[in-house]
Amino acid sequence: MTTYDVIVSREGKWWMICIPALDGLTQARRLDEAPIMARDYIAVALDVPVSEVAVAVSVLDVDGVDVFQALENLRHEKAEADAARERVAEGTRRLAVVPRDVA
Repeated sequence: MTTYDVIVSREGKWWMICIPALDGLTQARRLDEAPIMARDYIAVALDVPVSEVAVAVSVLDVDGVDVFQALENLRHEKAEADAARERVAEGTRRLAVVPRDVA
């Protein structure tokens, strides 16, 4: 399987996906669609199955924001929030079984 470097940048409402090895350009509405669109483009351009194409995506800064790093930070924060919610739910379940006359 060959891995192709792709560079994603924001242009208006679109994410532009540049594939330098093929001098190719495609686009996606959402950033999470970029790898799929890149793989599809490469597979069609080279007439190979999509399963034989891998991409390494890098994103240019958007308004001074490293988009991939920001997404990674959000994923981490969401995981922490999910864990906190689970701890609260577990604590609530434990309290629900405490007899009322204990005080």
